[in-house]
Amino acid sequence: MLKTRFNPIPNLNIINNFKYDSIHRIGDLTVAGSFVQKALKAPRDIVSSSTIHKADYTFRLADFRLIPDIYWRGYRIFREKRIREFKLQPQFKYQSTFYTQNLHGKNNGGHYYSYYPVLRIDYRVAPKTLLRFAIQGFPGLMEKVRDSGDRLHEIDRRRMFLGFETTTLYQGFNLLVTSGMRRDKQTWVKSFGRREVGRTEYFIELRVEASR
Repeated sequence: MLKTRFNPIPNLNIINNFKYDSIHRIGDLTVAGSFVQKALKAPRDIVSSSTIHKADYTFRLADFRLIPDIYWRGYRIFREKRIREFKLQPQFKYQSTFYTQNLHGKNNGGHYYSYYPVLRIDYRVAPKTLLRFAIQGFPGLMEKVRDSGDRLHEIDRRRMFLGFETTTLYQGFNLLVTSGMRRDKQTWVKSFGRREVGRTEYFIELRVEASR
């Protein structure tokens, strides 16, 4: 895999990744003596080449004051809030994969690709705690997943992430705790009566990193 990153201007990242895979298979784990096992004993070569292109720009809005002007019976409800770190990051990503599969002398390759916009927001609510929000795919501009070799499973999808990330320094290690919610919903391009698929996931993730 070859990874490249360009920063032509401050806060702009252009990422291009290139990957090539060649897989030679001689069998599979199936019931001994079955028809499927005999069929899969024939060599199967799978070759794929992938590219991922991503561009993002970060707006760093820091050290400003938020003053809600809301009163109730002559008393201000909300106090002045000083925001020291606020990042807004619009992003666009395109992924493309060409693959070939040779099974019993037949070539049934295809082209898989997906593209989608992403909006990320990071807001520091405490010195060591970030509030993170991200949405991938928007109404009218959903995440598109297309595959010329498998039209049956082509989808349009939208994803959302909301969570907190807390960092704690402990004896030379950084302990990162991320908790929150992920939600996604997808629709079939060719439904054939299939129901739309969606999922909501609540999670807590722990990650340990060495620090200097």
